[in-house]
Amino acid sequence: MAKKKISPEYKRRVKKSRQFWSMIRVYGFYLVLIIFMVIGFLIWIRPKESEIEKRKLAEFPSLTWEGIWKGKFFTEVATWYTDTYPMREKMLGQGSSVKALYGLHKNEIHGDVSGKADDIPDAPSQKAGLIDTGTTKASTEQGTEKASSTGGGTTDTTEKAMEPVSTEQQTTEELENGTKHGDMETAGTVYILDGQAFSIYYFNKDNSEYYASMVNTLRSKLPSNVNLYDILAPTAWGAILGEEIQEELGGSSQEDAINYIYSVMDDKVKKVPAHENIIRHNAEYIYFRSDHHWTVMGAYYAYEAWCKTKGIEPHSIDYFKNTYEFDGFLGTFYASSDQSPVLGNNPDTVLAFVPNGTNDEVFTDSDGNDMNWNVIRDVSEWARTSKYNCFIGGDNPFTVIENPTITDGSACILIKESYGNAFAPFLVDHYQHVYIIDYRYYEGNLTQFVKDKNVQDVILLNNMEALSVSRANTILGLFP
Repeated sequence: MAKKKISPEYKRRVKKSRQFWSMIRVYGFYLVLIIFMVIGFLIWIRPKESEIEKRKLAEFPSLTWEGIWKGKFFTEVATWYTDTYPMREKMLGQGSSVKALYGLHKNEIHGDVSGKADDIPDAPSQKAGLIDTGTTKASTEQGTEKASSTGGGTTDTTEKAMEPVSTEQQTTEELENGTKHGDMETAGTVYILDGQAFSIYYFNKDNSEYYASMVNTLRSKLPSNVNLYDILAPTAWGAILGEEIQEELGGSSQEDAINYIYSVMDDKVKKVPAHENIIRHNAEYIYFRSDHHWTVMGAYYAYEAWCKTKGIEPHSIDYFKNTYEFDGFLGTFYASSDQSPVLGNNPDTVLAFVPNGTNDEVFTDSDGNDMNWNVIRDVSEWARTSKYNCFIGGDNPFTVIENPTITDGSACILIKESYGNAFAPFLVDHYQHVYIIDYRYYEGNLTQFVKDKNVQDVILLNNMEALSVSRANTILGLFP
C-alpha cells in the first residue's frame, strides 16, 4: 500500500500548533513565578513568628546608606524574603513529604555532624575545684530580686510530713529492655530511628568539669543545714539508643558521662542517679518522639530517684486523682528535621498529673508581671507545638506554688531549664512552699532568698545537653 503523503500545509499547522502550546507553557510558567513573587511581597500576610520553630522570623531591615553601600541591606532583604515567605512552613513540610516518596527509610538523619566528642575519663584524679567568684559571703547580704516572690517566709524547720523510706533495698523488678538498635545511613545532628528522633550527644570534658566545679562552689556557698541535690537528666540519646549506634555516629555515652561528673562532685552534694532508674524503664514512653524533652513518665522516674536519695516515699501514679492528656503534639525535633513526615504522621501525646494539694501557682514573667496560673494547665486548644507548656506555664523566670494542705514550713527551690517543667509538679505534694527558678531568665540573689524563705532543699536539674561554662556561670551568678 502506498504511504500517504503529508501536505506542506498540514506540517505548517502542526508546527504552528506546537509553537502555540509551547508558548502557553512558557508564559504559564512565568505567570506562576510572577504570582508567587507578588505573594512574596505582600508584607501584611507575611508571618512574624514560626509556630513550629518557636522563634521570631527575620524583620525587614532598616534602609541606610551604609547598608546599601556595603551590600548588607540587600543581603538582609533576601534573608527576610525567604524567612518570612507566606506558607513557608507548609512548603517545607510538603518538601519533606516529596523526599519521603523517594523510598522507605527506617532511619533518617537531618543536619551535619561536625561535633567531636572528648574521651570520658575512667576515674577522676581529684574532685573538681571551686570557682573563684570574686565575692565574699558578706556581700551576699546585698542584692535585690528582679522577679518578685509571692511566697511567705517561715522560721519553722520541721521536717516535711511524709513517710520515711524503709532502709531495706527497694525491690528491683525485671523490666523490658527498650534499647534501640539500627544502622546509620548518613551523618547528621538529628537521628530518626523507628519513628523517634534523637539529638547526638558529644561529651565535653571542660564543660562537664566546670559544671561540677559550679555545683561544688554552690555547695560551699549554701548554709550547711541546706541540702543541695543535683539531677543530671539523660536525653533520649542516653536512655534509649544502643551503644553501637552512639559510637557509629561519633557520640558519647551519657551514662558514662554522668557517672564521671558525679565522681568529681563534692561528697556533700546529694547526687541523684536519675539516669539509672530512667534507663531501667526505657521500653516505656519516657521521651517524646518529635521533641527533645522527656515525657511526664521520664520525669516521674527521675522523681522516684530523687525521693530515694532524699529518703522519702515517692507518690505512686495511682495517687494522683486528676490527669490531663493532650494529643497531636509536635515538638522541636519535628521543626529541626524540616517537618519529617515520619514524625509528623505519628504525633506525640502529652500526659500530665495534677498535684493533689493544689493546682494553683503564681509566675512572674520576663517583664515582671505576676500571673495567676495552674501547675497543670488545660492546653487542649493551644497550638500543636505548645502542648509541653501545660507544665507550670512553660519557661518563666520565677514561679511560686503554695500547698495549703501542708503547714510545716517546708520549702524548696528548683533551679532548672525546660526539663524541670515536667518534674516540678511532683514536688508540690511534698512541700508547703515550692519556688521554681528558670536560671536562663531569672535575675536575683538566691543566696539571700534561701535565708529569707528558710529553704531547706535546693534542687538543680539540667539535661545533659545543657551543660556549658556559660550556663554554669549563669547559675553561679545567682548566688553572690
